[in-house]
Amino acid sequence: MRIFVTGGSGFVGSHLVRRWSRDGHQITVLTRDPARSPGLAALPGVSLLAGDLRDPALIAGALPGHDAIVHHALIWGAPEDDLELEDVRAGARLLEAAGAAGVGLAIFTSSTAVHRPFLAEMDETSPVRPADYYAATKAAGELVLGAVARQAGIRYLVVRLAPVIGEPAFVGAPFKCDDRFGAIAQAARAGRDVVVRAGEGLQPIGAAQVAEVYAAALASSLDGVTLIAAASDFITWEAIAQRTVAACGSSSQVVLSDTPPASTYRFDVGRLERTLGLRFLASPLLEAHLAEVARRT
Repeated sequence: MRIFVTGGSGFVGSHLVRRWSRDGHQITVLTRDPARSPGLAALPGVSLLAGDLRDPALIAGALPGHDAIVHHALIWGAPEDDLELEDVRAGARLLEAAGAAGVGLAIFTSSTAVHRPFLAEMDETSPVRPADYYAATKAAGELVLGAVARQAGIRYLVVRLAPVIGEPAFVGAPFKCDDRFGAIAQAARAGRDVVVRAGEGLQPIGAAQVAEVYAAALASSLDGVTLIAAASDFITWEAIAQRTVAACGSSSQVVLSDTPPASTYRFDVGRLERTLGLRFLASPLLEAHLAEVARRT
């Protein structure tokens, strides 16, 4: 399969590309600066295309011959720049060009953030009520790209990613995670108490597990389906803080705040298991993730 991917040079994107390369696919990675991604260029079947998602002529010329597109990039900036609107426009133009080029499948990377403020129990049918610009951009992207895909006759899927943990895909690849991991590690490095809210946590997914989701999605016949990509286990910030303190070799104490938790939630990941046969645990990946955070702090 020939795959065109935006956002393939980032933390999660590089895991996707590495997995597809191992599976024998041919991958075109749209990236603004190929020189910053030598590790990707070295992977079998991978070619880097220098350019920007907002260059319609470049996109239209590159898409013919591809079987699928994975729109994983996000154009982002300050709210006053209106880049969140440009992100949705650029995504719509991407799918229009894909339809004209005969691409058969489009996968859009969204986020579980579209469900904020979180309910105690949620699944793909839960209300979409974004509470910030990022989530609103993702929610708008889901609607607009779904409409464009249907008009263009392209089979499409939406993947709502939970917070992602894990190690870089390969030496020199990017690493990114929830800022709270770094804040806890900084406090531990400084020997300060680490204060967390009792019961508050997150339901993450490993970066390599995300790659499994996309590999299975590409091989599926699903159409018009939204999937929440999260592991089944909920991990508290208290547990994360305790393990971070240990990873940093710190004498810091983990202190539970009297403030009620902002969110204690759970995503039902049954649809992921029913449609793609996938079910994950994130806890076994936490130690390596925290070691990476500690190393970079």
